[in-house]
Amino acid sequence: MSTKVFPVILTTNLSSRKLGKKYKFDLLAIDEAGQCDVATSLIPISKCKNIVLIGDTNQLKPIVLFEETRNEELMKQFAVSEPYDYFHNSILSTYKRIDNISRDILLSYHYRCGKKIINFSNMRFYENKLNLSMLSNIGEVRLVDVNNVNHKLKNSTLEEAQGIVNYIKENKLSDAFIITPFRNQEDALNHLLQAAKEKGEIDPSVSCGTIHKVQGQENKTIIISTSISRDTTPRTYDWVKNNSQLINVGVTRAQEKLIVFTDKKAIESLSRKDDDLYALIEYVQQNGTTQVSQSTVNKFTIGFSNNSVFEDEFYKTMSHYCSIQGSRFKRNVKLTDLFPEEINNPALNKREFDGVIYVGKVPQIVFEINGADHYHNRKRMESDKLKGQLINSKNLKLILIPNQYVKHYEYIRELMNKIKGGTYQKTLFEV
Repeated sequence: MSTKVFPVILTTNLSSRKLGKKYKFDLLAIDEAGQCDVATSLIPISKCKNIVLIGDTNQLKPIVLFEETRNEELMKQFAVSEPYDYFHNSILSTYKRIDNISRDILLSYHYRCGKKIINFSNMRFYENKLNLSMLSNIGEVRLVDVNNVNHKLKNSTLEEAQGIVNYIKENKLSDAFIITPFRNQEDALNHLLQAAKEKGEIDPSVSCGTIHKVQGQENKTIIISTSISRDTTPRTYDWVKNNSQLINVGVTRAQEKLIVFTDKKAIESLSRKDDDLYALIEYVQQNGTTQVSQSTVNKFTIGFSNNSVFEDEFYKTMSHYCSIQGSRFKRNVKLTDLFPEEINNPALNKREFDGVIYVGKVPQIVFEINGADHYHNRKRMESDKLKGQLINSKNLKLILIPNQYVKHYEYIRELMNKIKGGTYQKTLFEV
């Protein structure tokens, strides 16, 4: 009845197919058209006489679950021109490239961000066409320069993650969101945030995620964690620095404060000084305040556990395995606890193993979890060598587990079966 009096229907692109072939609209309005892929958008478009696309090509693109190589093959096979490229376009960007007749209206008034914050996007992405006259809030931008040298996993920087959590504690921030382009950095940050929340050190409202989790929302404070280090590959940096939508969305979520954590020296070495990420860092440095974050990570990198995400996951995996096998797994075992006769050896009294399997009270197998730093950090490599020599002298087995395998229960079970049988991958796992 209501659709007869007010013939307006709210639907998603995919659900509109249920309306049937004969259903025709006088007007179709697609909201967030910059995030709609071409294929699904054609479903409601096929049912309308007129169309209004509402969106921003400077915001996030559609998430396309389709291989880029296959997309290229099909474009060549069927002679598809670039404006119709499914992988790289939204329905909005396609229409903007092929339609030179329809009006393109910019909603120029901006109300969300402080002037200092939105001015970067206005200059970089909107050709200074945004009208900022309605803004009374100046806003704050800040750059925190971090020396990123410790990595538990690719694209994850411990100094930056710990620095961000410390900054939130010290400034008692609430209604804050941390944005990072990398899943591994997101995991590291969420691990530290959860520990701080459990201790009541930070506000429960503080959260973290990749850019897709913050699209469409706003926060008083946005913290951007670039997670770039001098070990970041040029290919990875190119992916971040060329992702203008990611940078623009991150900046325009902030109402009052925009804080960028990065390793300035790493950016300097990777950038050609003309990309969006470099421009953002330069803008924040020139228009806000800059501070250098003192690293606390190095104080516990060598020796005692830093309660890494990977150690936590490995402990869960091994505890489950040992509970079935009738053995016991203990994490973060000091070398002098495992070998009391070495108590007076000063080279060993501040070191530990990531995990040990015991049968009764007898240690059987020693485990170390290895990230990239075990192959590049000189102090870490010296520590590993010392541990390996000690284990060999005590006739125990030392197994090295790469970070990416800590949660693979079936893989670890297979490894343990091979160890019991005496045939296992020595080159990969045994010292």
